[in-house]
Amino acid sequence: MRIILIIAFVTIMLFGNARGQNASSESVRNLLHMINANDVGQQMLEQILPSLKAMLPEATEKFWKEFQDGIDTDQLLNQLIPIYQKYLSEKDVNDIIKFYLTPAGKVLLEHQPSIMKESLGVSQQWGENISRAIILKYEEKY
Repeated sequence: MRIILIIAFVTIMLFGNARGQNASSESVRNLLHMINANDVGQQMLEQILPSLKAMLPEATEKFWKEFQDGIDTDQLLNQLIPIYQKYLSEKDVNDIIKFYLTPAGKVLLEHQPSIMKESLGVSQQWGENISRAIILKYEEKY
């Protein structure tokens, strides 16, 4: 029994961290800045602001300006960092950064916001179509 425990311990020690060291906060932060993740928070705010303004029509533009100026996009980055660290090693992050420094990586970085925006629209439409299909199928059967 003791030999099995020793073998299990050695196996865990040798292979448990095979992916390598977890990514550091600094390297993940560099990656997030490189992919303009800090802009995501601002873009999300710009998307929801019209709805918020409709809910509070009496709020002045000064109020909305002060509100926007008070938002700290670093809060979002700080919440994203542990997620990246959970799934990526330091080597992974460094390799991804190296890719984004290549010509192909630069092209992807340039077009990624447009790709994501268009993909979101397509995804929403697809979801709506699926919802309609479910409702129709349900109405046919019941």
